[in-house]
Parts: sequence; structure tokens; C-alpha cells
Amino acid sequence: MSKPKPFFVLTPKCEPEYSWIVDPDTAFNKPPEWKINLIFNAEDAATAKLEQDIEAGFTEWKRQLKAESPDKQFKVAEPRYGFAEKNSKAIFRVKTKKNCQAKDRQGKMFDNTPPLLFNKYGEPILGEERMKYRAIGEGSVVQVKLRCCGYDHPIHGVGMTIQPQQIMFFNFVPYEKEDNLEGFAVEKREMPDTTPSNVENSFGGSTF
Repeated sequence: MSKPKPFFVLTPKCEPEYSWIVDPDTAFNKPPEWKINLIFNAEDAATAKLEQDIEAGFTEWKRQLKAESPDKQFKVAEPRYGFAEKNSKAIFRVKTKKNCQAKDRQGKMFDNTPPLLFNKYGEPILGEERMKYRAIGEGSVVQVKLRCCGYDHPIHGVGMTIQPQQIMFFNFVPYEKEDNLEGFAVEKREMPDTTPSNVENSFGGSTF
């Protein structure tokens, strides 16, 4: 079977969601991966163009597989993009991820390059400045170059990887945890007796 040919798509400006673009996500003991979800307004013409470009590439990959094995029944994997709803608004969501390590054609592991970050002037975000982008807050605006490539997995089926290659920030809002208790009826805690259990009284009598 011939190998899938990757293709690249440049997204319109969008809202990032669940980002791990500096430190990789290592939860649940899975292989470390960089990832970021992208949220688009479902009603924008640019969003429709993006969906068409991604879907056209996936359709071509399915056509190629069927042409090589016309009698085979292919299972389609769960897509990493699609229309949905968020905060009562229609959106188009693209879930991207990139493994920190991959295998070459000989089966040897190698380190992948993390997503490249740029500010709105096209200047690379590097070093200490890059560390600020570990947590991205609501209100940030990005544009992303995606690397898309089809696959045919024996368990998951036919699908397409979508990797974040380059991310340009037009607005960066640092993420802040919502731990403000303003307005809550907070009660004062009664201080516990911290006297060690081996002290009989405050005037001595015990040993240490």
C-alpha cells in the first residue's frame, strides 16, 4: 500500500482551547504529546473554507485506499474535527496533537520538533518568553499552520492526524485559576490546640 501524503492547511484566526504547546501533556501515562484545540465561529465563510480543505484531504486519502483495495471494508476512525456547540454558540472545533517522539521508516525512535511559536509581527517566541505560553487563557487569538496526514490503523480504522506546526499569537492572555472567593460567606476557622501530646502542662514536667 502506498504511503499517505501529508498536506498543510493554514487556519483563519481562532480561539485556542486546552493547550499544551510548551510542556507536553503526559496525563494517564500516555506518550507525551503537544496539543491544542482550535475553536472557530461556525458561521464564518473562512471556517467553511477550512472545513472543506481538511475534508478534501481526508476524502482523497479514503479514495486512495479504496482504489488499492476495492473489496475491503474500511472502518472510519473518530474524526478530530467537526461542528459542535459551545456556550450556546455554533462552533467548528479542530483537535490537534503531535507526539513528542515518532518512528522513522526503519522503526527507530526520534524526537519531534515542538510547535513553533510566533508573535503577530512574525518574530519567534523563544527562551524565557516561550515559558509564558505554558498556560493560555480565554480571549487569546491565534492562527495555526496544520500538518494533516491520513492513516489506516488496524484497530482505530481510517483517520487523519492533525498536528500543530506553527502558531502565531495575535493576542495572548495568560491563564489564571478562578480561585477568588469574593462574595462567599467564609467562616473563621477555630485554631486547633497544637500542643505536642507528650507535654503535660506549660510549666514543664515532661521530657524530650
